[in-house]
Amino acid sequence: MRLSGDPADKYAWRTPPLRNVMLTGPWGRQSHYNDIKDFLRHYRLPVLSLLGYDITESVDEVAMHSQFLENRQAIIAAGVDPLLYTVDIGGPLALDNLVQFLHALSDDNGADFSHLIPASVPSGLPVDP
Repeated sequence: MRLSGDPADKYAWRTPPLRNVMLTGPWGRQSHYNDIKDFLRHYRLPVLSLLGYDITESVDEVAMHSQFLENRQAIIAAGVDPLLYTVDIGGPLALDNLVQFLHALSDDNGADFSHLIPASVPSGLPVDP
């Protein structure tokens, strides 16, 4: 909504691709989860997670905390989509399988950026390895 100015876009954001997702943590819209399993557990029961989520555990800024509480109240006041109550990724085995699947989407060399290190900087000084 900030970019489009259209109120219909409120609470909408682009879903990122899953390629190399295991290399892109922390996860979540505002990077609240350092563990992918915690992130997935949060979305296993989204309504309960929203109602019970304590942003103060991950965000120190008062403005962010207030914005979260305001948004949460707006979502609850508008009513929760019944589809959110039916999301279920299964039990612990299903969660482990999902994590393995996400690992499979990540390139083993995806975190290796050594080929991008230049031999020298513009001043001509060498770059320490």
